[in-house]
Amino acid sequence: MASKKQIKTAIVSNEQAIPINNLKPVHTAKMVHAKVLHSWKQNIQLGGETMEFVLVDENGHKIHATCKKTYIESKGSLLPVGAWRYIRNFHVRPAGGAYRTTNHAYKIVFNPNTNVTRSNFMNDELYLNLVDFQLILSGTLDEKLLIDVLGQVLDCGDVETIQCSGGYQRKKLEFILRDINNEESQEDNNKQVNHPGKRGQRDKWLIFPSKTIQEMIASTQVSIHQMFILHHDTGVSKIMILDKVANGIVPESPLKLLNGSWDELEDPSLIPDAITDLIGKSFTFGVYVEKDNVSYGAEIFKVGKVYKDRMICLT
Repeated sequence: MASKKQIKTAIVSNEQAIPINNLKPVHTAKMVHAKVLHSWKQNIQLGGETMEFVLVDENGHKIHATCKKTYIESKGSLLPVGAWRYIRNFHVRPAGGAYRTTNHAYKIVFNPNTNVTRSNFMNDELYLNLVDFQLILSGTLDEKLLIDVLGQVLDCGDVETIQCSGGYQRKKLEFILRDINNEESQEDNNKQVNHPGKRGQRDKWLIFPSKTIQEMIASTQVSIHQMFILHHDTGVSKIMILDKVANGIVPESPLKLLNGSWDELEDPSLIPDAITDLIGKSFTFGVYVEKDNVSYGAEIFKVGKVYKDRMICLT
């Protein structure tokens, strides 16, 4: 004789699951077959503690689901991330809020009659809907919808604790993400990511675009934020590096190099070895484009950062 659990599983398996994209408020006794992509607890001032989920069906359609504190132990605990489940007898309500986890017009709300049972179906699909970097930067995306993006972490700060409304504390982590289609080599990028002692030290230069010398000279925009990474080895330009910045490539101080004299050297043989040793080496510079460069054609550009091997920070 089949056990009660076996009979229940057989009945559920024979029911027809409704596709998530077809869910509407009229569906209260229907069943969905879904994978749990994400889950988290949240506390809001009026609604109290809830457990939230992002569910996806086999066709990749996603929907937000919410479970009140009353049902977290009996229902929420049956929905671990990565598991496939049959969920039936739930409410379907309009989705809203400033940050929506899916683009579905509705969300699933668990109630006392909601039933969660196991599914034998398994897969490793992440069901990502990746958004192109250029589309993100275009500013045309709906700011209320959370998106999926794939990139390389270049600069990661420390985890910060911030105070939220209602007296709750949350953790915040800021980092810079680079498009994996960027022209920089993967090897050089890995050196930057794995560079010791960099975690928590934000490098503002990494957020600026990479340009060639010719593009730098042709710059027509001036602002306090007009900065970029100079990486290309074609073209000629004059740059000015202050001693604090130059320490990364020249180990000796200007005072020692010039031997107390500020006169321009006319005899190449008198140039210190610390300077001539730089010939043939490649560096990447973080460069400021100032008003004198754009408006008055000044040929000397000020350097604010120096990198070796493209993205290995020296200063």
